[in-house]
Amino acid sequence: MERKRQKEILYQSRQRKATKAHTVSYYSYHSSPKTRSHLCISYEELIERHLNELKQIRAKEKLISAGLKKDWDTIQDIVRAAKRREEFDYGLFKLLLSNLKISLRIE
Repeated sequence: MERKRQKEILYQSRQRKATKAHTVSYYSYHSSPKTRSHLCISYEELIERHLNELKQIRAKEKLISAGLKKDWDTIQDIVRAAKRREEFDYGLFKLLLSNLKISLRIE
């Protein structure tokens, strides 16, 4: 419990510093309801890390199977939510992106 509380205090401290410095807001997701570990990532970081992969998927969009089309739509929704500074599930984003990359043979 103490460790969880310390992590939450550290997270809140980082949030306050980001707000005070007028920097980009951060978004968190809980990797597991049990551990409630946080991963903070901004829209800018998301794009910096994954823009090339997203462009490659967009280029092969017509090759996406019907089953994975829904995943592609979800990825796009997540990116739009991040751009609007809304909270998003980065773990889900990475999972769906990985599935599409494998299917489309993108490295």
